[in-house]
Amino acid sequence: MAKKKGKKRSYRRKTGISLIGLAETFALANVATNTLFNNNLTDFVMGGTGNPAKGSASITLQELFQPQGRFFNNPAKGLSGPMSYVGQNMRKNWMTGAAGMILIPIGFRVGKALARPAITKANRLLGRVGISKTVKV
Repeated sequence: MAKKKGKKRSYRRKTGISLIGLAETFALANVATNTLFNNNLTDFVMGGTGNPAKGSASITLQELFQPQGRFFNNPAKGLSGPMSYVGQNMRKNWMTGAAGMILIPIGFRVGKALARPAITKANRLLGRVGISKTVKV
């Protein structure tokens, strides 16, 4: 007896960059840099000073890879290296970091569910314009 040949499944690949996904990723990365480095994401990457009220434990990306800087061999603090400051920041900010890491995805999930009609219309409009393969809402 011959085997039945079923219909071949077609797989649809996601295309385009989701603007909502980018916003969620940025928010989560911002919480992570605030928790670990006591600095927001843009100041951490761009080397800004951040909020001076946060104290001297705010670290930038450049300072992590600098061989000599304000974090190495600081006898006043009794700490050496930026990783000791990262641990200090983590102990100080872990509660807000954990809350942000849990609440941000939940908020985005609820927000996407509530805004689904508007998102669908916006994606349809982007498709008519011809950029839906690149950008989605």
